Amino acid sequence: MSERLTPIRLPNTLNYPIEIAKCLVPAGTYVKRHTPLLLYRFFTKVKQDRDDGTEEYVDREFIEQFECPVEGELVQWEVKNDEQLDSNLKVIAKLHEPCTHEVHYGGLCAICGENITSQDYMGYSDMARANISMTHDTGGLTVSLDEANRIEEQNVIRLRNERRLSLIVDLDQTIIHATVDPTVGEWMSDPSNANYHLLKDVRSFYLQEGFRTYSSRYYIKLRPGLQEFLARISNMYELHIYTMGTKAYAKEIAKLIDPEGKIFQDRVLSRDDSGSLTQKSLQRLFPCDTSMVVIIDDRGDIWDWNPNLIKVVPFEFFVGIGDINSNFLAKPTPLPEQESTSPIETPHEQEESVDVNTNQDAVLPDSSSSQSTSTIPERTLLKETFLQDKQALEEQNKERFTALQLQKSERPLAKQQNALRDEDEHQHSLLHEGDKELLHLERILTRIHQAYYDEESRNENQKNKVHANVERIIPSMKSKVLKGCRILFSGVIPLGIDVFSSDIAKWAMSFGAQIVLDFDQSPTHLIAAKIRTEKVKTAINMGSVRVVKLNWLTDSISAWERLSESNYLLYPSYDLPDRALSDHYYSSDSNDEQRTYEINERELDDIDWNEADRDVEDALGDLSDGDDNEENSLETVETSSPVETELDSKKRKSNDEVTSKPDDEKRKKLNDPKSVEEISNKQQKSSNGNESEGLEDLAELMEEELSK
Repeated sequence: MSERLTPIRLPNTLNYPIEIAKCLVPAGTYVKRHTPLLLYRFFTKVKQDRDDGTEEYVDREFIEQFECPVEGELVQWEVKNDEQLDSNLKVIAKLHEPCTHEVHYGGLCAICGENITSQDYMGYSDMARANISMTHDTGGLTVSLDEANRIEEQNVIRLRNERRLSLIVDLDQTIIHATVDPTVGEWMSDPSNANYHLLKDVRSFYLQEGFRTYSSRYYIKLRPGLQEFLARISNMYELHIYTMGTKAYAKEIAKLIDPEGKIFQDRVLSRDDSGSLTQKSLQRLFPCDTSMVVIIDDRGDIWDWNPNLIKVVPFEFFVGIGDINSNFLAKPTPLPEQESTSPIETPHEQEESVDVNTNQDAVLPDSSSSQSTSTIPERTLLKETFLQDKQALEEQNKERFTALQLQKSERPLAKQQNALRDEDEHQHSLLHEGDKELLHLERILTRIHQAYYDEESRNENQKNKVHANVERIIPSMKSKVLKGCRILFSGVIPLGIDVFSSDIAKWAMSFGAQIVLDFDQSPTHLIAAKIRTEKVKTAINMGSVRVVKLNWLTDSISAWERLSESNYLLYPSYDLPDRALSDHYYSSDSNDEQRTYEINERELDDIDWNEADRDVEDALGDLSDGDDNEENSLETVETSSPVETELDSKKRKSNDEVTSKPDDEKRKKLNDPKSVEEISNKQQKSSNGNESEGLEDLAELMEEELSK
């Protein structure tokens, strides 16, 4: 017999208020199901005939009986005769049941074996008593809320004794990247291919899709450092896999990353088991207590930005493929790509991009959406109920199968490699390595673990001990990262999206930043995706605002640390001179701005001649004003301006002289390290430390050197 008492309440369908007429069973009596427990009376209006043939409504008393819905010993009454009840909130009696049927499996009580699927004439069924699934599969095991609480209490005690926390781990683009593009297999078998050396550790497996006999070959790239990361983190956390992939897919990935099954064991939850087609729920695994649970995922929207979440930078190894298991999720709206102040981007800059979704998509760098050339089609989201039905799941599987077939037939990786080859006669690899996200992630998880158990130790001897809570620790740590930063965006938020409702702004605010809309609100940082906008010009003129690239914000968020702005300045080698800030240099702050570039004197050795003419023109200021139709377009400088006349003259002179030189001599001049060093030294001496003359001096010296 269960030690807990079962509370008995009246149905909420009664005609309240009611009055207890008589308690029929004395306390201490063992009662069977459907035994009458009490009589109750209520009043209602009924229609009756008058003597004159008309009708009227009068109050009439009715008396009904209430039967016991369960079997057990009636321990005590909680109501008395003539007591009035206005609702069913009050418990009327408490019983001891021989079995409370708190664990169900396959339609039977897992404790006593009784069939609990039947429903009596009162509408009561024991099935409703245990409807919480806490396992990582859909094997049919469910428990009651009380039992879930008991299980979680035991789990919490065990984890605290081991000084560990729980960690929910997403798969795709969090710790692995997957594709079914057969191009990968061809590259892996061709040592002459530029991507061959990057594919040596790529794993593969065949997986049958649904009920079809057709199999797909999956190529899997583990995030750099994954094995070491899992080995170290498993000492601090108990790991669970939670993926939007199928059960079969999740099990195959688990075999690759944990071949001995020591780290994840059977703790693998797929979309087939989760109960939702488009969302993930922390309560699916931890229905009662989430105070010791941390989540790592590359998407925050599917978690509804849960406070336990650590949003990671999406892992994009197979360029443009994205997440092959997300075709049924909302598609993110990409932000504009960051314009560069130099002709050549560094590999690090090439990896970084940011997406904003009008709903709740990733705000950290997400190359999967900004660069995606994948042929996975967009679709209308399935009508959602958290307990999904088989028809919806089958529909989703069909669409996923179609998307994978399309990816295999269109070969997006081969197309991108061919396009890269067309741009340059030399063979370059499309794929790149160098991802270091797991190093940041391990450091963050270690800090959270330490903060949790430090707080537990401090509270150990308190009279009314309050346990540490990850839901408080994570937001508190994040809020300190960008505290004191007042951020103004330029060219970052897509048109038509409210700044404060955009995910990049919400994510920045969660890390302690304040978002401002104009310079009157005293911004400390201008984050610009475009080089020459009105806001950039104003910020540089003010001198007190740091003008930084978008990567400063996203990298700081990724590292949970305010990084030095000096490595992310929009103009890293010098401040723009006053003359270069004239209006003809700038377009309005719009998402339709044309790309323009600055020559960075530190990177002259990297310039190739194909871009030299355009770069010289940029340095001389011969740039478009932006779209004349833009609402905020700036007025151009009058043609009589001495500055403009001088620059135009130099530009014409430069064009005449530069184009008169044979291409091979020009290329030789700019690629000669001695020539570049000589130009740089002359420029520094001629400017005498006055950076306002830097651009003009640099242009003149380039022209002079090229004309020799």
